[in-house]
Amino acid sequence: MPIEPGEIIELDLILISHAHYDHLDLGSLKRFPREALLIVPQGCKALVEGLSFSRVIEMGWNQAIEVQGLRIEAIGPAHWGRRSPFDDKDRGYNSYLISKDGKGILFAGDTGYSKVFEEKGKGREILAAFFPISAYRPDWFRQNHASPEEALQMFVESGAKFMIPIHWGTFILSHEPIEEPLERLKAEARRLGIEDRVIILKHGESFTVPE
Repeated sequence: MPIEPGEIIELDLILISHAHYDHLDLGSLKRFPREALLIVPQGCKALVEGLSFSRVIEMGWNQAIEVQGLRIEAIGPAHWGRRSPFDDKDRGYNSYLISKDGKGILFAGDTGYSKVFEEKGKGREILAAFFPISAYRPDWFRQNHASPEEALQMFVESGAKFMIPIHWGTFILSHEPIEEPLERLKAEARRLGIEDRVIILKHGESFTVPE
């Protein structure tokens, strides 16, 4: 890990996209400051209530709240929300648009190809968009996980200035080779002539949006 949880002494806000185990890990959350506001999708509050966070808010699609000058809007991606295939609760699953003073950051979480990001990007200045690029094989997985090419298409349609690919190179979740998503992403970005707008970060690296 690029940073140990114990090094995070002050934390204002935690956003959870959905309840899948690789996105909502109770053991990890236990290691964060409990003073943080924890935002989860609908139907997920019961999963985290025993962690003693000072405040937990459930958000559904198209709901928005103001937190310390930030506007946080929940968006409905193309995914699914049950904790596991055997979960009897149909839990929510969110993307988030975080904005201030007319500028925003788009976090897609997990999603298949969807036009929702194009719709939400209209008339907005999105500085950076975080899109997932792996877990697309076999083909029926693409209902819930975009291919690298589809992720780039959603990025372009959103109107964001920069794309930061996520959800790659960590867990083996599907049938494609673990190095394939990044290779396909680079090739498609070159084909589209936008490789300078695709920011590939290794774990622990950071990126500052240019003025």
